[in-house]
Amino acid sequence: MFFRKELRDTDKEITRQNAKKERECEECVIDVKLEHGEQIFSQYNYENQATLDEDFSDFIWRNSKLASTSKPLTIKIHTRQELNRQRVTSAIKNHYREEYLETKNEIKKTSKFSFVALFLGLLFLGLLVVFYEFADIFILDTITEIVAWVFVWEAADNFFLKRTLLRHKALRIQRLYSAKVIIIQK
Repeated sequence: MFFRKELRDTDKEITRQNAKKERECEECVIDVKLEHGEQIFSQYNYENQATLDEDFSDFIWRNSKLASTSKPLTIKIHTRQELNRQRVTSAIKNHYREEYLETKNEIKKTSKFSFVALFLGLLFLGLLVVFYEFADIFILDTITEIVAWVFVWEAADNFFLKRTLLRHKALRIQRLYSAKVIIIQK
């Protein structure tokens, strides 16, 4: 992957350290330190406090990237104030439920677009065969062929590449949704 030796060595060291970290931890833990317990909830909440603060959710999202996917995820919240565990868990689940549904809709849209693009690509390929048989115009043949392969490539790109990335994102959201929440009051 890397041509320079020092870059390959750095890559090996990072990979080794990450594998060592994954072997050592039995359970992947995201530690969060809060000065005030209300930092979890969005400042725009009125009564039910069902929405997470954007900074809090970004912090959890970034740290979940580093966690091993094969082990259960735990969110430990260290705070000085008393927090209702049920309310915090509910807010986290509500937030990631919405994110999951958005991602799932994106997957559906990507799949539909892929099938439409594939259909159009095949339609233009069929049109290309007709042009070869009845009208031997080089420019028309070339344009039709290019358009057909662009649609086929877009279909393959969306279905196999973009959709796969969205599915990985959905799996990470599911992990965060089902994470165990522990509140440690100091």
